[in-house]
Amino acid sequence: MGEVLVATLGTEPQVVTLVLDELLKQGHIICRTVVVHTDDSVEPVKTAVFKLRAEAGRHYSFLSPPVIFRFEPIEGEHGRPQDILTEEDAGAAFKTLYRIVLKEKRAGYKVHLSIAGGRKAMAVYGMAVAQLLFDEDDRVWHVVSEEVLHSKDRLHAEPDERVILVPIPVLKWSTISPV
Repeated sequence: MGEVLVATLGTEPQVVTLVLDELLKQGHIICRTVVVHTDDSVEPVKTAVFKLRAEAGRHYSFLSPPVIFRFEPIEGEHGRPQDILTEEDAGAAFKTLYRIVLKEKRAGYKVHLSIAGGRKAMAVYGMAVAQLLFDEDDRVWHVVSEEVLHSKDRLHAEPDERVILVPIPVLKWSTISPV
């Protein structure tokens, strides 16, 4: 079974690379990283996506196997929201995350979902998607790394810097008693 990282992105691209680096370090064979973001035609999301695209080609394409990056903007009825500010924006975030995770699950991939980036609403809807679609092999992650997360220039931790992947428990709705 292949493994895929689905990561929400806001303005800090290092939240994606830190999670991916740690998963790879732990021995996970990640074949693809799907980055979910708001409208990337405006700053600062534009810069974050640009940095991740460059880093995907510079760093991850040479791994064996290479990690392919795919960028998926949140799509609403009226286009791509610049932020998650309305009920419509929130619904578009949920539908986009649901569509992406469902596609990966149907293709037989184990899904790692990073909810560390983007707006809090993206994390909430990511958890709802995990509750609906995940099985016992899939994981939700948050990342903690004070040094790198507060750096605007670095996308990776130094060997002596601590990066912690925090597993987030998922209570699947299919296992919850109706009471």
